[in-house]
Amino acid sequence: MGVKQTSLLSYEEILPSLGKRQALVYSCIERLGSITNLQISRNLKLPINSVTPRVLELRKKGLVIEDKVIIQETGKAAQAWRVR
Repeated sequence: MGVKQTSLLSYEEILPSLGKRQALVYSCIERLGSITNLQISRNLKLPINSVTPRVLELRKKGLVIEDKVIIQETGKAAQAWRVR
């Protein structure tokens, strides 16, 4: 499944306004869809305490919104994020 042209244009418009880590976290969320902070941390091989503040900054900018996912290992719902 390819990236929609509108998503690519949107990302290219947003990217210059983001810091390096913000852009990295944003692109991970955009690429993988609904994802938790822990999953972002593992995917990017960054400490969770580097990911959590970046997600908060992206939320404050209105670029990502809250979502829910079911964690396969536990079967429980967890807070996740997706691109707006």
